[in-house]
Order: sequence, then C-alpha cells, then structure tokens
Amino acid sequence: MAFNNDFDTQLKIWLAWYGLTSIGLVVCRSCIRIGAGWLRNHGYNKRMVAVAGDLAAGQMLMESFRNQPWLGFEVVGVYHDPKPGGVSNDWAGNLQQLVEDAKAGKIHNVYIAMQMCDGARVKKLVHQLADTTCSVLLIPDVFTFNILHSRLEEMNGVPVVPLYDTPLSGLTAC
Repeated sequence: MAFNNDFDTQLKIWLAWYGLTSIGLVVCRSCIRIGAGWLRNHGYNKRMVAVAGDLAAGQMLMESFRNQPWLGFEVVGVYHDPKPGGVSNDWAGNLQQLVEDAKAGKIHNVYIAMQMCDGARVKKLVHQLADTTCSVLLIPDVFTFNILHSRLEEMNGVPVVPLYDTPLSGLTAC
C-alpha cells in the first residue's frame, strides 16, 4: 500500500494561501497609508483642529498632532484668555475669536482643555459652539484625578471617575 500524500499537498496549498494573503494585506494597507499621506500632504482630507484652554493635556495633544502629520490633523492654535505672564507662540486668540473662527468654518474640531473650576466658561463655550459645524471634544482635567490615583470607568454608557473606591474589584472581590 502506497503512502497517500494528499495531506502534504493540502498543507502546501494552505500555507501558500496564508502567505499570499498576509503579503496582500500588508501591501494593500501600505498603499492606503502612503496614498492617504500623499493626499494629506497635498491638502486633501485635512482636519483643522484647535485647543480651547491652556491645560498641559491640550498642549500634549497638540504636539502629538504636529509630530504625526499622517493623521491629517493641522493645528490652528490654542485659544484662551490672555494671562498676565503673556501668551505662548501657539496662541491664536481668545475664546470669542475661537467661536468666530468656528462659525467661519476655519476649524473642524475643537478640543476643550480647561480646568474643572472653569465649568461655567466651558458650558458657555459649548453653548456658543453648538450652532457651528465643528466637532467639540472635552479633554478632562485628569491631573486632579491622577492625584487621587483614580481611573476612568463606564457605567451603562456614562463615563464616571471614582474618587474613592475599594482597591479590590472584579469577580473575586468581596
């Protein structure tokens, strides 16, 4: 009785399919990434972003956008009320200027990076930006929560920050 090598043939076909498919996925993904980068370098598919407020988290987000141009975000600047110590090089105006620029269509995304004590100003800004076409995103003042060693959680779709919590959580916690 001769040895049947159908298993070897099927294994070779499967390995060839796996290799070619993997290479094809990498090539397609690379072409998409290179094409999107080329389009963004030529001014297509760019989103103009601005940061409202002067929190360090907003500055870090702005720097990450600048360091990763292939993401397609172009930073307009930071908008906040001038401080007595002066303004940074990224300062583009006060909050009223931000609202005017957003209404003029110069900004696509606004990231609000203000302290928690500025809640009334945040509400006012969000209300003023409500009738614009830009997306408004909030960067929470997590420094306050980092002091307390907190973490972000979600309860039924609502983000919550536990201020005081038991260190034990999970299925086996009492």
